[in-house]
Amino acid sequence: MVIWSIGPILLTDPSKILSSNRYWQNFIKAIFSSPAVKGLIGELIVHSSPWNEQITAILWIPSRVVIVLALVIVGMRLSWLRKANLSRIKIQITSIKNALIMKLVGLPVIMLIISLVSRLSTVMREALVLQSAAPTSISAY
Repeated sequence: MVIWSIGPILLTDPSKILSSNRYWQNFIKAIFSSPAVKGLIGELIVHSSPWNEQITAILWIPSRVVIVLALVIVGMRLSWLRKANLSRIKIQITSIKNALIMKLVGLPVIMLIISLVSRLSTVMREALVLQSAAPTSISAY
C-alpha cells in the first residue's frame, strides 16, 4: 500500500513541487486513488455491515472463478512448453534466473533483516518475509 500510494510522491523531485499546499493535495489524491486503499476501504465497509458473512460468501464466487481461470492459463502455458524448442526454453530460463533469485531469495532475506532490526514480533516477521516472496499481485492484496 505504501509503494502504490506514497512511493511516487516520495520519489518526486522537490524542485517540481509547486507549493506545500499543492504537495499535500497531490499526496492525499495519490493515497485515495490507490487500489490498495480502495480495497481496504471496501473491506472495512463490508466488515462493519450486518451482512458481512453473506457478502463474503457472494464475493467468493468470482474469486473462485478467477482462480480456476488462472489455473487453466497456467496449464495452457505448461502445454506450450512441451511443444517449445528446448534451447529456446534454456535461453528464457537464463534471462529470468536473476530476477527469480532476487524475488524468491533476495527480497525475503532483506525483509528478514529489516524485521529483525525493527524487533517485530515473530508472527509479523514471518508474515512479512512470506509476503515478500509472494507473487507481486498477491503481495499487493
